[in-house]
This record gives sequence, C-alpha cells and structure tokens, in this order.
Amino acid sequence: MKSLALCLALAATACTTVESIAISQLPAESQRREKIEGYASSPVIFAIPFGTGFIDAAHDQLVNRCPGGAIEGVLTKFQRTNYFLGLVEAQQVFMEGYCVKGGAAGGGKGKHHQRRAK
Repeated sequence: MKSLALCLALAATACTTVESIAISQLPAESQRREKIEGYASSPVIFAIPFGTGFIDAAHDQLVNRCPGGAIEGVLTKFQRTNYFLGLVEAQQVFMEGYCVKGGAAGGGKGKHHQRRAK
C-alpha cells in the first residue's frame, strides 16, 4: 500500500524543462525604463500539441503593451511543463522586453517589429 501511495505521489509531481532561450540586443541602459511582458500557453495531451497560435498571442501581448514605441531587448523563453507522466503537458512561452518610446529607439539596430501581417 505504501508503494502505491509513493507511485501516485511521484506521478502527480510536475517537471519543467526550458527548451530554448533567445535575447535580442538590449537598448542603452538609459532607455530601459519600461519593461513589458507577454505570456501564453497551450496544452499537449497524449503527445498531441494543440497548435502554435499561443506564441503569436504572447507576441501580440508584448506589442499591445508598447503602443507607438519600439520593443528592444526581447527575451523569449519556451518551456514545457510535464504534469502527469508525459501524458499531459503545457507548452509555455514567456516574452519580455523594453518599450522604447519616441526618438530614443536604437535606429533600427535590434529593433523589434511592431505588427505582423495576418
């Protein structure tokens, strides 16, 4: 009975694996005033992912938090969290960067585009 309880406890634990991290060029320190973030996730059940649109959702959150500015110094982290023996997972993407407003943007160098054509 104790071994069954131990097996159930181990099966109920979650494990997170960071799969990729990327960062674009940081703006000058004086321009790092407004930090912005975006996050989205998508389930994976029985190794079947339910699309990649969640990545665009995180990107759109980032863009919407910087109206009229340029997004620089973008850190993107993609990770998977396994909730139950690899049968149920969540894919998650975290994006953060700096919103640089006005003429302070780095002249296109390292500048993150604002809108995607859909």
